[in-house]
Amino acid sequence: MKYLSIVLLVLSVQLNARDVSYIADAFGYQTLGNCDSQYLSIQNEASTVTLVAVGGSDANDEGGGTISLTEPFWFYNKSHEQLVVSSNGYLAFADGLNAENGGDFSNDCPFPSIPDNQPQSLQRIMPFHDDLENSGNGAIRTAYYASCPNIAASGSCTVIEWSNWRIRGQNDVFSFQVELHHQSSVIKIQYTGNNPSTNSASIGFQQTELFSGQVLSCNQSIPNLSDQSFCYQNPVIFIDGFE
Repeated sequence: MKYLSIVLLVLSVQLNARDVSYIADAFGYQTLGNCDSQYLSIQNEASTVTLVAVGGSDANDEGGGTISLTEPFWFYNKSHEQLVVSSNGYLAFADGLNAENGGDFSNDCPFPSIPDNQPQSLQRIMPFHDDLENSGNGAIRTAYYASCPNIAASGSCTVIEWSNWRIRGQNDVFSFQVELHHQSSVIKIQYTGNNPSTNSASIGFQQTELFSGQVLSCNQSIPNLSDQSFCYQNPVIFIDGFE
């Protein structure tokens, strides 16, 4: 009985520590007001990410691909040099497909939460996590810039883009991208003018320990994403241009 009471107390503390705030998570990530919408055209500099199919599915429906970062990126309180990008609109910080396969098509609300796929990485950025697929002429691309072309940026950045993607079973095509700014550790999520219509997506990011998460939308009527950008600052790193 004493052991059960201790277990229940630990679970209660963990659940109360989980933060689903729309403003700032428990770790302290803050939204930045000076986040200009400047969707980057990366086609000339980008390389296409090769997706590997999960199970018997097509890779452009349920698949993941690996990206080796030119420079480390600081996410929450850890430095990362590898990530896995998913066909379903999220990227996970993982060393390879043996740690995260990219096959999670069912977003979970509220988050932070434990994903459904195996193998899985809990530390994720979700620019548009839903059951997505390639529209037929789409691609997932990545580009590194030693000097990020975004006017509001400072230093180098890596861009990951889902170009011409769609919600599975729908015809509307849209594109979105994530900018990872290496010196400032700023995360920038931005969208083109084609605004998807859904109430089934997760947008935000979460920490490995599941105590922190930044939630923009989760299984709700999403905000207007057309030509919009959202920037988030790691609380322990600040540089000129993003403060």
